[in-house]
Amino acid sequence: MASTDRRIQAMIAQLRIFILSLPILAGSLFGQSLQPEEYSWDNPTFRNQFTATYGVLSDVEPRVTTEEQTFLRETVLPLVQKDPAQAVAVVSQKIGETGSPALYFVLGNIFLQQNQLDAARQNLQRAVALFPNFRRAYRSLALLEVRANRYPASIPYWIKVIRLGGGDDQSFGLLGYAYLQESQWAAAIGSFEQALVFRADSRDLRRGLVHALIQSSQPEEATALVRDLLNEDAEDPQLWNLLANFHLAKNELRETAAALEVSVRLNGPQVDSLLLLGNVYTSLGLPAKALAAYVRVLQIPRADIDFSEAFRPVEILLEQRLWSEVSEYAAVLRSSYGRDLTSEENNLINAALVTARLHTDPTPDLAEMAESYASVFPMDGQLQLALGDYYASENKSEPALLAYRRAASVPQFRYEAKLRLANMLVTQQRYNEAVQLLRELQEIQYSIRVDAFLARLEEFQDNL
Repeated sequence: MASTDRRIQAMIAQLRIFILSLPILAGSLFGQSLQPEEYSWDNPTFRNQFTATYGVLSDVEPRVTTEEQTFLRETVLPLVQKDPAQAVAVVSQKIGETGSPALYFVLGNIFLQQNQLDAARQNLQRAVALFPNFRRAYRSLALLEVRANRYPASIPYWIKVIRLGGGDDQSFGLLGYAYLQESQWAAAIGSFEQALVFRADSRDLRRGLVHALIQSSQPEEATALVRDLLNEDAEDPQLWNLLANFHLAKNELRETAAALEVSVRLNGPQVDSLLLLGNVYTSLGLPAKALAAYVRVLQIPRADIDFSEAFRPVEILLEQRLWSEVSEYAAVLRSSYGRDLTSEENNLINAALVTARLHTDPTPDLAEMAESYASVFPMDGQLQLALGDYYASENKSEPALLAYRRAASVPQFRYEAKLRLANMLVTQQRYNEAVQLLRELQEIQYSIRVDAFLARLEEFQDNL
């Protein structure tokens, strides 16, 4: 039970890393979805802002004179679409005459539309310096930082926009995403919730909220949102991965497998998701399904997968002591790579096959072959354990003890190797050495069963 729990915890950690590596919110796409067309020179509303609306909201916009309105409407706007460089020149000249914050705003937005971000930033900052409550200039500065993929730098601008009365789905939503980038989960949750007040049907905003809830360890709330999103669109593989994560955290392995299967169907074979799916099936005691999941890893184009990733199922199956599945997968792996295998890769496959066969069909010749691979891969703990088990079954105590000691030098196999070593020392009546090893085991990982055995052994020693 303890090993199963550890395996599940390891899978949860692995799936969490996988989930967090997904573009749950692709920054540029998310930013685009919350940048309405109003900030485009092609939009009449946006153009009219420079000629007809300044001064209407006098607390948050600077005054524009009638002369400046005429200049913007009749001179600047036609040039912006036909000759932006000339528009920059005439606005810059006019600014030199008036020093108007509204004109700095116009110039900054011309540069922004031309993706000249440094020049845009300089002029927009000048606009807010001249008129500190210039709400639209702060919004443009925030959008500029979003466009530059500098979400944290946009935070103070979004806060200023909101404090000046400009709170909406865009300002709260992009502020929430910026807080995600800064790992400020509570602030991100609050921002996304505020944004959803204005745009409750937004999938991007709800996905952002899901991400923040996951990070702040609120799985129940996140699960409910994910289910709502899947009810609207069941073809989103990332959401199925999230759902798998929630089920796995609750040790609901069958539901985890089902969610991962849907994700793989929708998204195609992915190394991480297929390895996780295979792990879940091994924990469910379904080795055939686990093997099928691992074999699908080899369907991934060779350019998209390293040999180490393709070999990982061999290591997992060895860890799970699924010896026949090791042999089956290794055969498919060798066939898949064929002559592309390097000498080292070929040796890795052979060492795994020998390890499995030592457990299913041990022979002296196989043990000799295993020794040769053990010299090539001295840190192969599985192979060393297999050799120790073989020698122990043949009553060859010294080579068995040597193999177990070599396995114990590999951190990943230290506990299991020392446990077998202690058992063997007991059969040889080397009680002092066995007691010392069992005490070391308890320091590595406490076990009630080992503790009870150690107590009986110490009592037996005292009575000798």
